[in-house]
Amino acid sequence: MLEHDTAHRVTVVGSVNIDSIHRVDHLPRPGETVSATSWRRALGGKGANQAAAAAKIHSGVAMIAAVGLDEQGQWAVEHLVGMGVDTAGILALPNAPTGTACVAVDPTGENLIIVSPGANSCLDASWVADHWADTSVVVMPGEVATPLIDRVAALAQGRDQRFVLNLAPVSPVARATLAVCDPLVVNELEAGLLADRLGMDPPDSPAQTADMAHAWVEQGLVRSVVVTLGSDGALGSAAEGTFHWPAPLVSVAVDTTGAGDACVGTLAARIAGGADLVDALAWGVCAGSLAVTRAGAASSYADAAEVARVRETLGTTPVWIEARP
Repeated sequence: MLEHDTAHRVTVVGSVNIDSIHRVDHLPRPGETVSATSWRRALGGKGANQAAAAAKIHSGVAMIAAVGLDEQGQWAVEHLVGMGVDTAGILALPNAPTGTACVAVDPTGENLIIVSPGANSCLDASWVADHWADTSVVVMPGEVATPLIDRVAALAQGRDQRFVLNLAPVSPVARATLAVCDPLVVNELEAGLLADRLGMDPPDSPAQTADMAHAWVEQGLVRSVVVTLGSDGALGSAAEGTFHWPAPLVSVAVDTTGAGDACVGTLAARIAGGADLVDALAWGVCAGSLAVTRAGAASSYADAAEVARVRETLGTTPVWIEARP
């Protein structure tokens, strides 16, 4: 266990995977076999990625997760420790393998990912509760069982800790869970899928996406929401209003894997340090944009100094879509 100052600490409850990354000339179509031009192993899983990204920005980051009692799990934990993440809350299970992901990446940086959750599916609420950290912000991706997401949201609310949920993939979490999200983070596709689950019309344009985000906050469905837009940056909606941060100009995309996780982890770290959602999302957008310029997920993330330099290029004010008094 790493010793950290627990003030403004970020705790990530989520998935740890080993990524098997294959570079290909083009992504395979159904029924097609393609040959990889290269292969490498890397740390992955949305939880591990988000913890790594947060640790690049803020030193007090802990992780609660499950891996297999195998070489893959040991390798993953060692890499998280090397990135400055407190791994005392990671459970090694003898009867489940460490989660894995097969990632294909084409020359434009687009990817195709197949995940086998393994031990991630075995993480239970009792282990999480027993290893709960003294924390300011709890971050959770959707790559774990839905009942666990609901339980962690309730734990965070009961301890007056801010809950950041990256609902990826979209799962049928309770409305009570959505109500404590501050923010809920989804991409455009996930926002549409969630709207459909909630009995709403999915948005079919950026303007409708902004209107939906605004309505979710106004109606109390969530406390705040972020919709990531890939190369177009991200939308945010909170008490301050609804706003858009464009993505900064960066060099050509190399690999989009884990870019959204870079945004989430960086955003959470900034919130834990006292930033409001407007500033935190600006940092998150910059971190995600930098991540696509390098191969891999956690290994591609920029440190605080580099993100800060890019952040300066965005200026101090986002594009306000609907400001609230």
